[in-house]
Amino acid sequence: MEVLAAYENSSGQVNNKTKSAFYLHESTQESVVNKVQRVTGFGRKEFPFIYLGCPIFYTRRKMEFYDGLITKVMNKLQSWKAKALFCKLWWNFRTKPSLWSSFMSQKYCKKLNPIVVPWKQGSHVWRKLIECRDIIEHQIGWHPKMGSALFWYENWTGLGALYFSVPPDFGIDETINNVSDVVDEGTWNVKKLTGILPEEYATHILEKVKPPGDQAVLDRPFWSLETRGNFTVKSAWEYLRRRKDPGNAYKKLWIKGLPFKISFFMWKVWRAKLPLDDSMKKLGYHMPSKC
Repeated sequence: MEVLAAYENSSGQVNNKTKSAFYLHESTQESVVNKVQRVTGFGRKEFPFIYLGCPIFYTRRKMEFYDGLITKVMNKLQSWKAKALFCKLWWNFRTKPSLWSSFMSQKYCKKLNPIVVPWKQGSHVWRKLIECRDIIEHQIGWHPKMGSALFWYENWTGLGALYFSVPPDFGIDETINNVSDVVDEGTWNVKKLTGILPEEYATHILEKVKPPGDQAVLDRPFWSLETRGNFTVKSAWEYLRRRKDPGNAYKKLWIKGLPFKISFFMWKVWRAKLPLDDSMKKLGYHMPSKC
């Protein structure tokens, strides 16, 4: 209690006794328990308890001690899994005409294209779909076949939807609906392209994109995160996680066989997480230095 009092005087922080507790072994004598309670003014609580998300106990490990931790991890995994699965639902909505996709389009899109429908009230499924749209829509590409892809709203150039790519001051020619509208007899209509797009976009299309031919095949969607172009939940999950290759520093810190406490201590040194004088000053605590 003298140590706590000294800390309070030096830091300006006051311990809240009503929120504090002490823990003793279950076989501790009642007289000792009463003395600790009288001296500290704290209440007694029983093991196990949770500290920084981890169970603290002294008996044999039991499964129920970890129930809360396991639940948190499972909930996190479920949230990732649900968002991957909603990405698949958005892919189906955008690329596979069905009674369901037609219903959702009529109900929530009206006369707007799905990629420009603003956020608004709707069912839980629709709100989740819109959330996934803003993350993965640009990963859906279209191979021009007969030129059925929407000129402004679908990624058939590899540059993303032209509706969002073209500078706002350039304007959108709403008379152009499909890619086929800028094709004449199997070749690009250069005059139209240069008239409705900035020069760099028109040049990219003329040089990089093969014009659609006269074939009775609708433009085919593809998933750009897979080499075969097929959507997979795994690729969407990996994209959502945005995992990066560990840096050299991490590779040298977290080494198999090296005791965890050493790796963790070195990580704290590297990330300036040790409670040294300069670190404490950054947090607003000015303490007398012994160095």
